[in-house]
This record gives sequence, C-alpha cells and structure tokens, in this order.
Amino acid sequence: MRTDAQYEAFEAELQRQLDLLYGADSLTVDAERSRLRAMAEQVENAEWRRRAIARAEHLPRLLAGPPPGTSAPYLEAQRLYAEAVMSTASPSDRISALQRTVERIGGLAAQAPPAEAGAVLMLNSTLVELIGVLSEETR
Repeated sequence: MRTDAQYEAFEAELQRQLDLLYGADSLTVDAERSRLRAMAEQVENAEWRRRAIARAEHLPRLLAGPPPGTSAPYLEAQRLYAEAVMSTASPSDRISALQRTVERIGGLAAQAPPAEAGAVLMLNSTLVELIGVLSEETR
C-alpha cells in the first residue's frame, strides 16, 4: 500500500517531535499528543488517518522507549558491559577483554527473550567502537 502524502507529513512531524520532546515533562508531552492527534485527524484517507491517530496516541509510549530488560541474560550483559567500559587496564589488555566481552554478550543475546535480544546486542556496538578507538591509540 502506497503511503498518503498527508500521512507522510504527519509522520515527519511525529519524528521531529520525538527528537524535540525527549525528557519533556508529561504536560508538554500530553499537549503535543493532542496537537499531533488533531493533525492526524486531518489526514483524508481513512486507513492512513486511523494509523496516524494511533501513532499520535502512542506518543508517550514512543518517548518512553522499551522497558528495561529483566531477564538473567540481559542483566548479565549489562554487568559485563559496565565492567568492560569501566576497566582501567592498559589499552592492549582492554582490547583483548573487550573482544571477549563482545563474544560473551553475543552469546547472551541468543539466550535472551526476543523482546530483549536487540537491546543486549546494542551493547556490543559501543564496545566495538571502543575497541576501534583503543586500537587507534595503540598504533
């Protein structure tokens, strides 16, 4: 199904507001939700209007993001991540430890519930970036 131009304009505004409203108080978010809903109600195509209204109504949930994980693999991955980032070892020792941690977190992601697996894997992106920075420093 091809998107509606009015819906695309609504979605662009919603995305802009998601960036602007990060950390905003509930009154501000509720006011913006009402404004976005009014905008969504102006979409002429009924199907796209329904989608836009639903997206506007979900603004507080979209801003909040997913709830933090609670599974054992998630919590262990968080612990490993913190330990790796806070290490004060030499750069070469840190690189080795970070590489092991990336592998362990990858294994934990496979064990995590599907709703948490992506969040567990995201921890690795920062660790891989840190490995790259440390590798540059040791050259």
